[in-house]
Amino acid sequence: MAESIKKEKKINTETFIYMLFVAIILDVISLIPFANFITLFVGNLIFLGWFYLIGIPFNTKRVSSFGISSIIELIPGISMLPAFTFNICFNYFTQK
Repeated sequence: MAESIKKEKKINTETFIYMLFVAIILDVISLIPFANFITLFVGNLIFLGWFYLIGIPFNTKRVSSFGISSIIELIPGISMLPAFTFNICFNYFTQK
């Protein structure tokens, strides 16, 4: 009997470009004072749902990257960094 090894799904290039576009829009909106709280909530819902819909599993690496980007978006001054963009790029370029 041959065991079937489950291969982890990957983010393809087209999906990455769409995700990157949405992340950049959210990061630009989060530059508006106090809008970063709204973009944090909306952005996490969008990307967590998007990863779930395309079948990307949530391992500790992805959960920690979402957590770190959420903390960055909550700290005034540091929230100007493009955390969503970094998060999406990190998840795309570190997939196996």
